[in-house]
Amino acid sequence: MARLAPVLAILAIAGAVLIACDGDSVSYRPPTAAIAERVDCLAPDIDSKLSALNSSNIDPGRPPSVGVGYPPRGFTPVAVVRCERGENTAGALTIDSVRLEGDVEAAWDAFRVDSKRFPDNVQASCAVAQNVPAGLWFVDADGRAVRPAWPAAPCGYQRHPIAVLAELHEVDRPQQARQLPADNPGVCSEKYGSGFITTTDADVQEADGADRRSRLAVNYALAFPIDDVGRLQVCRFIESAGASTQQSRSRLTIDQSVDLVREVIDAPPAPPCALTATRTAQIPLYRADGSGGAKIDIELDGCRRATGTGIPYVAVPATVTAAADEPSQ
Repeated sequence: MARLAPVLAILAIAGAVLIACDGDSVSYRPPTAAIAERVDCLAPDIDSKLSALNSSNIDPGRPPSVGVGYPPRGFTPVAVVRCERGENTAGALTIDSVRLEGDVEAAWDAFRVDSKRFPDNVQASCAVAQNVPAGLWFVDADGRAVRPAWPAAPCGYQRHPIAVLAELHEVDRPQQARQLPADNPGVCSEKYGSGFITTTDADVQEADGADRRSRLAVNYALAFPIDDVGRLQVCRFIESAGASTQQSRSRLTIDQSVDLVREVIDAPPAPPCALTATRTAQIPLYRADGSGGAKIDIELDGCRRATGTGIPYVAVPATVTAAADEPSQ
């Protein structure tokens, strides 16, 4: 996210859909999912998303290796396997097949609901890009696997499945090492323009609000990971004459990532600002499984504010600016 206008234009981000606006909807079901012989977290479409996870990594021309769709009748899952970006003891990037158990039936039921879309001939202005997990599988007692389609909502996805999946617990995590270090920064999107503007007392009063974390969890449940973010990518830009030029990029540790997101969410509204930043950073928000899609923007000089999806201008502590700035040598 770069622009801060109250009504954002539709983001044309390949492979992502957009979070919903209010309005009437039409129910439907996607085609039934295929049943695979086994889970494959190294399927090309999954591996490519997790290995180079960044804000422009999704290839719209690459279909799923196994048909994603509505959960089939007669399939009885006993576990969930979620494909995640991980790290081994040598610091190499890994693709992890994370087996989850618990109330698997409730999770299965969360995907066996109708999807919803806007009626034909209805146009809507939708705002925030959103990605589902790169690889999510339900597994039966024989090891067969199904990749369910995430139930859709107009302009986005339904949020109930993410809450149900969060109740499951991890029991196993086989890892496959890739030929990349876990801190590889990936490739930053070139489509960036700083949205920071000067503000007055009136702007600050309008920006103030209560219980920001709860509102984010309700309005952007899938798009805005907080405590469950993965290793976040930082893309830095130089601002000059209204244009942004990429300066550098790096990847934070897990602890740095979680701390940064929490501090931005908890920060107070920023005071009026009459300065224009010359250096900014953008941080796409993704979980280790590739889901997410919201973003945080930070001024590295000037008034040193932050903003993001669902977050007004906030005054961040120096720890946030330091984490987002150039890594120490």
